[in-house]
Amino acid sequence: MGANKKKNGFTLVEVMIVITIMGLLAMVAVPNTVGVIERVRENIDLLKLFYLKEALNRALVETESALTNSTCLKNGSEEDQQKRLNNLSSYLSSDVGLTLFVMELRNDEPVNFQTKHGSANANNNMYKDNDHCNIAGSGTWYYALKEAGLEAVADIIEFRSTTVNNGGIVSYRGKEENQKKLSEALYNVKETDDGQHNWRTYPKTPVFISRALNYGPTSANSRLTMNFQWTGKNAASRSVEVYFLPHNKKWNQAFKTRHGVCFSTYGQAGCTGSVPGGF
Repeated sequence: MGANKKKNGFTLVEVMIVITIMGLLAMVAVPNTVGVIERVRENIDLLKLFYLKEALNRALVETESALTNSTCLKNGSEEDQQKRLNNLSSYLSSDVGLTLFVMELRNDEPVNFQTKHGSANANNNMYKDNDHCNIAGSGTWYYALKEAGLEAVADIIEFRSTTVNNGGIVSYRGKEENQKKLSEALYNVKETDDGQHNWRTYPKTPVFISRALNYGPTSANSRLTMNFQWTGKNAASRSVEVYFLPHNKKWNQAFKTRHGVCFSTYGQAGCTGSVPGGF
């Protein structure tokens, strides 16, 4: 009975050491886990580009004139229509490709979808010569966007190209039922910036799920454009490739996230000149 019994349990120092080690492991493991989850989300978003590519290519198999089946190419005089057709042919074979729509990103606001912008590959934008040109409601591009899960984007393009901003009062030129449908599906938020009224239009149900395609790196606007071109810039291929481009970039400088996901149906070949996470 006189012998000392060994006490069970941990000393305070031992507990502190264990907590410290667990904290260090968490500092390493948690960011890696978050990174893995975000990369999965980015790859899911990337699939929509492949869906869009498949839809466009499927239309091209059915008819070679599929890409000209758009309201954009049927409005105005014959001269205007021919001019747009010539532009379309030129854009699809260019280093940039055809700019279909713009995504304006910043870290403190939801993504803003636009038809065009001066600092977003504007020289290759089908809407630059006609403020009220739209792809929604009919045509190859609209149905391709719908099949790819991007129907809301087509609706926004229609909404923004048929809206009049008069002294800060926004009115919609479409039919009453269309206006109701859009108001239920979209946010159209006015913001004031240096005395100017600007509008951010985005769907109430997000189009993309990754942070990379919903928020930019800073509170300043960064813009990506959805572009597509003939595969290899060669019209004889009769197939297209789809990609997101930062401003003033070429087909092989597509948007690449810091997790290494390249938003181009060319695969990594579409990002050989890209800066990861850069605009």
